[in-house]
Amino acid sequence: IIFSRFSIHLSASVRICNRCSLTFSFFHFSISFHPNFYCGHRHPLLHARLRHPLAMKLYGIFLVRWKDCEPPVIVSRATDLSSFNFLHAKLVKRSMKATARAMAAQCGPGNRTQAQEKQYTCYAQSRSDGTAGVLFTDSEYPSRVAAGCLSSTLGDFVQAHKRQLEAPGLTDKCIPSPELAHALTKYQDPTEADKLLKVQKEIEETKGMVNDAVGKFMKGVDKLDKLFS
Repeated sequence: IIFSRFSIHLSASVRICNRCSLTFSFFHFSISFHPNFYCGHRHPLLHARLRHPLAMKLYGIFLVRWKDCEPPVIVSRATDLSSFNFLHAKLVKRSMKATARAMAAQCGPGNRTQAQEKQYTCYAQSRSDGTAGVLFTDSEYPSRVAAGCLSSTLGDFVQAHKRQLEAPGLTDKCIPSPELAHALTKYQDPTEADKLLKVQKEIEETKGMVNDAVGKFMKGVDKLDKLFS
């Protein structure tokens, strides 16, 4: 696991001779912080993500070809696992690959489904043309924004690579798609990608500014009351 470690040392010094600056150290104080200390023991915190609990995160977008493919082929994908530590990110990516194949195969043409795992929440959408998209987010990410991102990304990808998707002998990551990385970056902040959430965010920010202004005004009134009383 990755966790933080503090160490404290105490010492001090006294100058014995002013001419030669001879000193004698007998007391010293210092604090050191080690944010990346690694421990190999099993611990419940192994699955904890090193991030703010209120942060919303989009982990990955997987586009899968399930028609005439056994097992389903992940033809293109984009991931952002920077919020996990290095060792944990490898395990999460492996789990996401397996989950993407399974959900694409089980979703059914024209259907949508959602599942909650320990590490992430996953959304799947399948099309009748044999392609499917699987999106991975954290538990705080708005489901409405996730569904919109998946539908838009999947539709644009199929339209841009229709001939390649119908070609035989597809393999994993056989269709490069910079659009996936762009969508992953665009939808990282759901308030920027979704107009309704953006308006709600602006309203909350305005309310906070008004509350601060009212609080300062009331403090001024209290000072005036004390001055004239």
